[in-house]
Amino acid sequence: APCSGSGTWRRNPEQRWRYSNERLQNFADTQGALLAEGATLIKPGGYIVYLTCSVFCEENEDVVQAFLTGNTSFTLIDYRDVWAASDALDACPETSAKVSKVLQLVPHMHDCDGFFVAIMQHLAV
Repeated sequence: APCSGSGTWRRNPEQRWRYSNERLQNFADTQGALLAEGATLIKPGGYIVYLTCSVFCEENEDVVQAFLTGNTSFTLIDYRDVWAASDALDACPETSAKVSKVLQLVPHMHDCDGFFVAIMQHLAV
């Protein structure tokens, strides 16, 4: 999703000067609208994977929580379960998010850019 790019600020520190609370809110509004639109295209049993290169809760957990509150036919899937079912050779990273089912990578813990991943499944009705 379009985002502030705050997860890349250690590589691109000049981007910090483009940050504002208004801009952050605009990104969150756009992200919520894109999730809502995407939800209309998912058949029961299908998935939405929401991803940003942000470390801000307002663009990550808050957007996902608002989406799930307004779309009760979707449920949050634990990223660790998806990782375990994959053929990934690396150990599953620990999240730095407040919500344990989503993956938040941060530079100081994971030695990479900041990324956020939430996996949601459309429940059969």
